Order: sequence, then C-alpha cells, then structure tokens
Amino acid sequence: MTDVDGDGVMDEYKVICDAWGASDDFHEFAFGLVYKDDHFYITLSMAMRLLSTDRQLPDRGRTLKISKDGSIERLDYGLRTPNGIG
Repeated sequence: MTDVDGDGVMDEYKVICDAWGASDDFHEFAFGLVYKDDHFYITLSMAMRLLSTDRQLPDRGRTLKISKDGSIERLDYGLRTPNGIG
C-alpha cells in the first residue's frame, strides 16, 4: 500500500500473492498478515461445511510464509480457526 499524496489515505494497492483458494463459505477467514524478517505471514481458517461433502480448499487451516516475490512456504497445517498470529 502506498500513500502517494501524503494525506494519510492509501492510494495504491499491490497484490503480492493470492495463491490460496477461497469459496463461498463465509467462515474461510484469513488472519494476521504479519510482516517480519522480510516476509509476510498469514493464517487461513478452515471452512465450516457441516452438512456438506465438499472438500476443503488447498492451504486452508495453514500458516503461510509469503516472500516479496509472491512465493509461499507452507509452515504448518491442521489449524481449524487460527484467530490470529503472534
């Protein structure tokens, strides 16, 4: 994000990575977006499809480490609803 004119409002937005899936399930939250040691970190919750046989999308329930070039490293898995990252 860049505040081009210095008014405190972001004027430009750049997508660095959108490598994970999303469905129409409103429980598929993304938490965090922490920036540390030249990388972004994000956690992705699982969908709550109680009466569905649909499979989870890839990378749901994981923590992802995202480089500035958009490449990702999968750090863990099995997180049902990771409400943040520290």
